[in-house]
Amino acid sequence: MQPLTEVSFCPHSLDFGQVATVWGNFFGGNMKKIDLTGHKFGRLTAIKFVKFSNNKTTYWLCECDCGNKKLIQYESLVTKKTVSCGCFRKEINKTKFTTHGKSKSKIYKIWQSMKERCGNKNNKDYGNYGDRGIKICKRWGNFINFYSDMGNKPHNFTIERIDNNKGYSPENCRWASWLEQQNNRRDNRRVSFDNKMLTISQWSRKLKVHPQTLYSRINNNRGLLNATYK
Repeated sequence: MQPLTEVSFCPHSLDFGQVATVWGNFFGGNMKKIDLTGHKFGRLTAIKFVKFSNNKTTYWLCECDCGNKKLIQYESLVTKKTVSCGCFRKEINKTKFTTHGKSKSKIYKIWQSMKERCGNKNNKDYGNYGDRGIKICKRWGNFINFYSDMGNKPHNFTIERIDNNKGYSPENCRWASWLEQQNNRRDNRRVSFDNKMLTISQWSRKLKVHPQTLYSRINNNRGLLNATYK
């Protein structure tokens, strides 16, 4: 590998005189005099000088550590603007978006939906969540933490806030069945009968009467007991 005579590996380490020489040659179209052959820039190794473009930009054929070969501008090499054939950026993006490997899972969709209804004013459910001050705790802003605390969703269960006036957090959330969710709704009606206070859903199961029938009878002042004799 021949030493660089007019430029070093990193131009940021050059003194003012050397920088002036390098960029003077660059704009003067004399960059072919600078031999980068064999020198490494990130994952790229310069193989040979190829051509000048019409605007006198210098190009070098480089080989990437992954095996691909690509033409790279001289300026992009020495300023480290380009450090690979493109494989490095792909690896970064892959790591960024698939670190947990759950992006297509049900638990990830639940987490996304939770964030949407609490933080997106355009979401159809925002009025019942974000607009009411229901927020997601700081820890659960990260999916990995949410998944670590809640685990996978049990079959036929959904996430429930124990206290409907508080937000989403490890202390206030659990997996609950649809029936448990209905019993915990903030607008759920509880009816006293036979010295017991139960929700309509609970009375429905106990008396074996459809919930809508009970709602209808109670709303028409016919009472819970009358509703059972439909």
